[in-house]
Amino acid sequence: MKRHLPLRMHLTVAGLGILIAAVSGCETVRPNARSFSYLRVETASRHAAFAAATQAMRERFTVERIDPASGVLVSVPQATDEIGEVRQVGDAVGMPRRMRRTATMKVTGSDARAELWCKVLIEKNATEEQRMFTADRSHDDRPTGTAADRDGATTVEQNTLWRAVRRDKPTERALLRAADEILQRRIETP
Repeated sequence: MKRHLPLRMHLTVAGLGILIAAVSGCETVRPNARSFSYLRVETASRHAAFAAATQAMRERFTVERIDPASGVLVSVPQATDEIGEVRQVGDAVGMPRRMRRTATMKVTGSDARAELWCKVLIEKNATEEQRMFTADRSHDDRPTGTAADRDGATTVEQNTLWRAVRRDKPTERALLRAADEILQRRIETP
C-alpha cells in the first residue's frame, strides 16, 4: 500500500522552499575580496562614488544596467577573438576563439566611506563543445531529437553557451583607479 503525505506537509515543504529561495537571493549577497577587486574611498559618499563608477565604466564599456538603489552597474558583454590560455586543437592553426568580457561594478558602504567593487569576467563561447558532447551523453544514437532539442525553437542568443574562463584583474584595477581619479578631480574642483 502506497502512503501519501498529508496536504499540510506538502504546503510546509513548499513554503520552506520559497523561504530559502527568498533568503538566499543572488542580489542580496555582498561582494567579497575573493570574487571582486576592491577599493575603499574614505573621502567620498556612496552617491559620489556611484557617479564616478558610472563614468569610469562608460569610458571603457557600454553599460547595460544602472541601478543606483542597489549600487550595481553591469556592462554589455564585449565580444573579442583571442587565443585562450588552455591549448586546444584550433590553436595549432591560429584559429581564434570567441570570447567576451562582462564588467560588474558595485558601490557599497556608508555615506561617509564608500566601497567600490569591480569584477571583469572573461568567458569563452562553449556552444560547439556542448553540442559535440551532448550526443555522447544521450546513450541513444537514434535520430529522435525534436526541433527544440536541436535549438530550433529558440533564438541564437538563448542557444549560445558561455563558460567563465577567468577574471581580468588588470582591467578591474584600471576601472577602480579611473573611478578614484574621477572622484579626486571632483573633490579638488570646487
